[in-house]
Amino acid sequence: GYGFIWMLAGTVMMLFATAVQVARATPALPATAMVGLAALWQCSPVKQICLNHCHVRPPLPAFGWRADLAVLRFGASHAWWCMGSCWALMLVPAMLPAGHAVAMAAAAALIVCERLERPAVPAWRWRGTGTAWRALTARWQLNPLSSGLRPSSR
Repeated sequence: GYGFIWMLAGTVMMLFATAVQVARATPALPATAMVGLAALWQCSPVKQICLNHCHVRPPLPAFGWRADLAVLRFGASHAWWCMGSCWALMLVPAMLPAGHAVAMAAAAALIVCERLERPAVPAWRWRGTGTAWRALTARWQLNPLSSGLRPSSR
């Protein structure tokens, strides 16, 4: 169920990106517009609703056809909310004229970081960067010799 929803969403997103790339006159215009749309989506309360649904883990039957159906239904539902959460960030690398791999790695890191945050009340606010910053600073505090920083006195 999860794979099927993402295959459909990926096909639609790649068709959209390809159509935009074929029709564009200026390479930077679609990429700039998509970055703006992704930034707006990152802040939207609807994104937080999708993220909150990504944390839902219903009880599933353990055996038989009910278990198979429940897993299929759960996978499709989880993929739907996951796709709703990160579709805009996934489209940004596809719209760039160059640097797709770097942009996808940055988008994936932000998606992982925002997924690690706890469910929150839907509101207009930026998501994911706080967790990313804490992960980076924790790395520096755990291994101060490799980063040139002194150990913190805690």
